[in-house]
Amino acid sequence: MFVPFPDYMTKAAEFLATFFTSSVVFSVPPNNTAAALDPGMRPLRADTSSINGDKSLKINKTFALAFASALCMTSILLISALSASPTSKQKLGYRSWSRGDCKALLRNSDSYCDSGDCKAILRNSDSYCDTNDCKAILRNSDSYCKSSDCKAILRGSDSYCSTNDCKAFLRNSDSYCQSSSCKAILRNSDSYC
Repeated sequence: MFVPFPDYMTKAAEFLATFFTSSVVFSVPPNNTAAALDPGMRPLRADTSSINGDKSLKINKTFALAFASALCMTSILLISALSASPTSKQKLGYRSWSRGDCKALLRNSDSYCDSGDCKAILRNSDSYCDTNDCKAILRNSDSYCKSSDCKAILRGSDSYCSTNDCKAFLRNSDSYCQSSSCKAILRNSDSYC
């Protein structure tokens, strides 16, 4: 599916194309080499004869435009990938995770997942959720929550927490952790899973 560039992206690509292809060749007159070395003497003259009416200019502009377009698209994809990250570390505190889920969440690979909740979070799709709490986390709405930990995570208040793991995630401190998966996720190390 072709998605047209916004106007500002097209202008940016055209600017980059112009920038990359506007190289002017400077040459020194053969009988005046001293003038090239001493800026106080005679200024260098621009020799544009090599690019006037040359097909290489069109090729260079086409290449530069394609390069600039690719650069813009890469930037857009990178920004969208970063903004579409599944969930923050804090939101994982709504439940206790198995060893496999813990590794999967830290390695960002659903091949290690034991639960549907784990797959749902990594794929950012509530269709894989096993629990309503998972749906609540992915939809960012505590109306789907069944547990008080889920409500606590979404409301950002540890006063709703029923487990110490929940408090640990909200306070971002592994000293409150009950489970090894809590420590592993907060320390960002699957060796604790």
